[in-house]
Amino acid sequence: GVARVDSLLTFPFIQVDDNGDLQLEPPIRKAGTAASEAVERLREAARRDRILSDTLISEDGTTFAISLVLEPKSDDQQLRILERVHSILGDTSAWVSGTPVFRVEANKKTRSEIARFAQATILLLGGYLFWAFRSFRAVIQGLTPGAISALATISLMGSLGVPLSIATMILPSMLTALGCAYSMHLLVACSGGVGPDEIGTRVGHLALPFVLSGLTTAIGLLTLSFVRIDAVTHVGIYGAFGVLVAMFAAVTLLPALIVLQPLRRRPVGIGWDFARLSGAISSHRLSLLVVWILASILFAFGLSKVPVSYTHLTLPTTLC
Repeated sequence: GVARVDSLLTFPFIQVDDNGDLQLEPPIRKAGTAASEAVERLREAARRDRILSDTLISEDGTTFAISLVLEPKSDDQQLRILERVHSILGDTSAWVSGTPVFRVEANKKTRSEIARFAQATILLLGGYLFWAFRSFRAVIQGLTPGAISALATISLMGSLGVPLSIATMILPSMLTALGCAYSMHLLVACSGGVGPDEIGTRVGHLALPFVLSGLTTAIGLLTLSFVRIDAVTHVGIYGAFGVLVAMFAAVTLLPALIVLQPLRRRPVGIGWDFARLSGAISSHRLSLLVVWILASILFAFGLSKVPVSYTHLTLPTTLC
């Protein structure tokens, strides 16, 4: 994984001898040079060479560097290389820095954040489902489509070598929440001890809205693939894939689970009187329309105040 090593033992010190011949020997020779001569040669190199100063040796001469220039597409080797570097250094007083260090640490942080966010999402949604249905069975059934969707999406990304990033780390939590949203419709419709035949009928009524909703969400996410930033493109493509998996799991797998383990309890709020609300909406439809138009106009003023931040950095893959 290492393409080149730049150090005081390998980097050429460009100079011309008394005969006019060009010499490209390193500032410190590997053998056959007295210590005093090597130190003097190094001082002369640091004084005359523009590259060595502040690159491989500090201005005051108290610190030197060894730079490892890594091979292209060696991202999967960076953790191994860093571990090897630290094992070689041992207790030596040294600092290891560079883009690979940032990437490895960022990967560790991303993995821990993904696990934390996913756990928080599952706990919050699970608590909500238990409150709504007062049943652990509803928790498991409601979370299953989203969990399968998140697992399938991350597995696909791993199989294709697509790395997790700060942008794509939202996918597991997002897909779990979307899967739970799809599940909620079926859980409400099929709760209360509904028989298998009736479950099939109700699933048939909900299947078309499910499919249309899933396709609409997937198309919306796919539009992100037109953004020329890899992380955003990955969110669009693999997010759309995950939404379709969640939708199909909700239409096919979830009804089977409900038939095998029926929900005996109706959800909280099943007796709420929404007829009064719908009546009020119908009688004041013109006023509500005017209110929403005015609100939309008010919201539109904020569009001109939205700042856009775009930072594009091209960092060399160098380890010091």
